Amino acid sequence: MAKKDLEQVQVIKERMLAAGIPEDEVERLVDPLADELQRRVCGLVWEHTTSSIPDMEGKIATLEPVAGKNIVDDIAGDNHVLIEGENLLALMAMQYTHIDEDGKGTIDVIYSDPPYNTGSVSFAYNDKFEKSEWLSMMDIRLKLARNLLKDDGTMLLSIDEKFVSYLKLLCDDIFGHSGACLMIETSAIAGPRRVPAMQGSIVKTAEYVLAYKKSNSESIAKNLTYDHIPGFDTHYSLFWDEVSGSFESFKDIIKANSLIADEFKKHGFPVSLDNLGFLVGISGTVRDWLYSTDISTHLFRKGDRASVSATDSVSGASPFFIVGEKKYMRDRKGQVYNIFAYSDRIGQCDDYFNSYGERTVRGNLWKGFSSDGGNLNKEGGVSFKSGKKPLRLIRQLLKMVTDKGSNATVLDFFAGSGTTGHAVLDLNKEDGGHRRFILCTNNELGKEAQQEAKKKGYIPGSEEYEDLGVCHAVTYRRMQNVFPEYPGNNLYYYKVEQDMEASVLDDVTIARMASRAVFYVAMKENVFNMEKHEDYHLLYDAGTDVVVVTDPDMDMYDVEDRIVPEAFTRKHRKVYCSVYEPCVRDGVRYIPYPEEVLKVLKAVKKYIRREAE
Repeated sequence: MAKKDLEQVQVIKERMLAAGIPEDEVERLVDPLADELQRRVCGLVWEHTTSSIPDMEGKIATLEPVAGKNIVDDIAGDNHVLIEGENLLALMAMQYTHIDEDGKGTIDVIYSDPPYNTGSVSFAYNDKFEKSEWLSMMDIRLKLARNLLKDDGTMLLSIDEKFVSYLKLLCDDIFGHSGACLMIETSAIAGPRRVPAMQGSIVKTAEYVLAYKKSNSESIAKNLTYDHIPGFDTHYSLFWDEVSGSFESFKDIIKANSLIADEFKKHGFPVSLDNLGFLVGISGTVRDWLYSTDISTHLFRKGDRASVSATDSVSGASPFFIVGEKKYMRDRKGQVYNIFAYSDRIGQCDDYFNSYGERTVRGNLWKGFSSDGGNLNKEGGVSFKSGKKPLRLIRQLLKMVTDKGSNATVLDFFAGSGTTGHAVLDLNKEDGGHRRFILCTNNELGKEAQQEAKKKGYIPGSEEYEDLGVCHAVTYRRMQNVFPEYPGNNLYYYKVEQDMEASVLDDVTIARMASRAVFYVAMKENVFNMEKHEDYHLLYDAGTDVVVVTDPDMDMYDVEDRIVPEAFTRKHRKVYCSVYEPCVRDGVRYIPYPEEVLKVLKAVKKYIRREAE
């Protein structure tokens, strides 16, 4: 901040002292402003609030599975997680489950669609914040979420035009660098929207997605996405005839092909490259012929003259030759030019119709998603007014930032409609990947659901009331609807809650706390099937055994003597117990308890001892 601003703060401070205001009161009021001005060179300055931050004093965030809600198809399949509850608590819990032994995050991609601060009271999230409250709410969540990302991980955030500038400045500050801003065409000017547009209003037809790498890298896309280009690019006018060994006019090639020439005649077009663009859109015969390997690999566009150094090693007079991966033509005067094959211009596109044809790499303007609006309310078999993103959009965003066939972990901590989970399943089916998702959402009731609950006399907290909440009625229901379409996938349902410290709990809840500590390890290892034993819990899947010792006083040697012989039957073997650092003995990997697990287990042990005295 400019020196002049700090000098002005000092003037204010001196005037307040001169007015007789006590020095400690002046310092309390003015010094925080001076500190903030010194800290920030450029960016957001706002009044931090705590209204959207749960009071965690004397409490911890705990995870607990919800009985009867898991969807398990194959123990050897891909495991996914749905967490019901306050997303801040979930992010706090994940600081233990998804940060590795070296303090690095293990999440590959975070996509979230936070509340847009529209002032709506019918939205299933609290979507009515003042700006400072909204920024405070997002600030702490984004900082915790960034911790969870791998060093090369990516965060994607949907936002509208009213808050994109605030969110971008906030993210620039949190990530320490500027990210990319994608503009998504989400609707067209039609129906009732046409009236204000015709009256001169600038009608909203787009929203935004901010994209940030945890590392300061401009390379965000791991896979390219493509927009379809209708018609035919007439610059591709040269056809290499291998028989004659010369370049021919592509128009003459078309005339010489009776099948294709007849298509022009049938549709009332004279043969020309311009008219070829029309026929590509209406004639499957012409389209298939043009995109065939025999045609597309021999059809070229002439580029600029090539430098002599690039071609001086090529002798002879052939009009067509290749140096390395580049193609060249030599004209009758001996001049050499770069040429570009039509086959490189065509391919599968990412438009609404999944077209095949001419295409261009997509930039930061993502067009055509207004086409998805007609089917949006039906996707996943659930309705989610004003908060549902097209499945195709989220699938393509995830496709862009993950490798083909990836086993990436994807987190959405404002999961709402469940589109992110659906998109992960769909993308895996498309490219054979094994991506896993973690969805976090609260179970609040929107305005309409509250009215329904009141009308039917449902009491808050009752099963009937809770089943109208967003997690039960939308997110989980969508998973129930779509999972049968994707065999080999499992969903594990957890609740995250605030619990009092174990040391102040009574014996009614102490055992539950010990068990909940084990679920941190289940999340960390992505292994969810569990057997309870006297001194330990066994977590397992098709190829892994994970033992969580529930007695924090039991060391590695005790474990070897009392547990290991009976516990392990699978290839990969791990034990969480009281060891100072990870080590391997006799094929078993011993791992220190996560801090939160150890904290709870020690408190439980202390409580049990105290009660026994």
